[in-house]
Formats: sequence, C-alpha cells, structure tokens
Amino acid sequence: MKFQIKDVKKAVEFIELIKFIKTLSNHITCMCSPEQMYIQLMDSSHVCLVDIIIPKSWFHSYDTQNNTFSMSATILSKICSMYTLDSVIEVYISDDDNDKIHFHLLHEQQNKLFAIPLMDIERDILATKDADTNLDFTIRTKLLEKYVGELSLFGEEVTIECRDDKIFFGANNDEGKFNIEIKNENLEEFNAIDDLVFKAAFSIKYLQYITTLSKIYPSIHLYLDDTNPLMITFDATEIKIKFFVAPKCSEE
Repeated sequence: MKFQIKDVKKAVEFIELIKFIKTLSNHITCMCSPEQMYIQLMDSSHVCLVDIIIPKSWFHSYDTQNNTFSMSATILSKICSMYTLDSVIEVYISDDDNDKIHFHLLHEQQNKLFAIPLMDIERDILATKDADTNLDFTIRTKLLEKYVGELSLFGEEVTIECRDDKIFFGANNDEGKFNIEIKNENLEEFNAIDDLVFKAAFSIKYLQYITTLSKIYPSIHLYLDDTNPLMITFDATEIKIKFFVAPKCSEE
C-alpha cells in the first residue's frame, strides 16, 4: 500500500481530517481497495458514527490492493502537526516490514521520516445509508460553528427546531435560556415537508467537533427526521463524509 499527496490544499484537508478523527477516536482503521480508501469511526460512547470515503482520484498517486490497517490517531496527529507547506506526504506499508506504517514528509529543505507500529484491531463495519428526511438545510460552516460556540455557553445540549418554515437553535441551563432564529438569508438551502413541526436535542460537543472542519469545507448540510439520527454531510467535495449523531432521549 502506498499513496502520495502533493497538492498543498489537499495536504491541509488531509491533516484537518486527521485532527477531527483524533477528537473522536484514539485509533484509526483504513480499509483500502484499488478504487478508494474507506474509514469508519464510532466514538467511545457510541453516540456518533462517521463514514469517510477518499477516492483514488483524490490522491496524487495511490497504489494498493485490498488492505486493512489500523494505527494510533494520536501519533498520526502528532506527525501531521509537523507538516510544513509544500511538503509531499508519502505513506506506505512495505511487504518486508508490514508491522509498521511509514509516513514521510518530504520537503526540499528537509525530509521527516516516521515509522509507527500498526495496531491489531477487529471491529464490525456498520452499514449506513442516506434516508429521506422531513427536513434538511445547508448553512455556512463557519456560521454554524459560531452559533454552536455561543450556544455551548448555555448548556451541553442543543435543540434544533423547525416551525413555520423557520429554523431555531436553542440551549438552556440554570443561568438562562438562549435561542437563535436562523434567518432565511443565512441558509443556502432549505427543504421541509408542508406544515412541519420538528424538535430534537443533541449533545452539543458533536456539533462542535464537526464544525471544526470549517477551515476546509465552507458549507455544511444537515438532515433531520423523527425516525433517524441527525446526518451531516459536506456537499460538492471529492472526499465524502457522513456524520451521524443520535438524538438525546426526551424526558417528556
């Protein structure tokens, strides 16, 4: 297995994804086929699930047969923190040293060469699929990141509500209650069934995790329904991400 990333924008995207993965899991498992790299993660509390598909065409070069390997996300994040602009990221597993994965950061001024042990992790892959939902909308990721940051000052849960074709985000604690009405001009897309009344609560930290990707993905798409987890995607990107978050149980 071997791949290279030469484009600076793609290198930054890869590094931001590794940082995001590290917030959810201590390790990362990659399932590589000749056509794509597939990563599925679940946080330790089993509240969120992430699917990431990186197609072969995204890489500068990509050469592998069917291959599955796991490594420490913490160590990988440390390596990525040493990336300097215009470095080539090269990753490979050699046949004669197949208990390690090699990460090279190649630059005209210096090469940084790492070899980290692979991990033996067995886990089932969960099937995921898109669902027809009653409500979905697209908003600028940085704007949602700002709203979520403000809401986190008033609680650990965020409610997402739709009524009268309007979207509301809310949070509350002993200090008070805070609601944000999202103006239509701040929504890039909005779809809802007629006369929809919807309200669900989610742990706010998961929205904080996913909106950190505002650095690389300008728009974020949320899909909501009474019978499905919240699904979040980023549209019009080569790397496909699906982020699922289970709702909080209602006390009513």
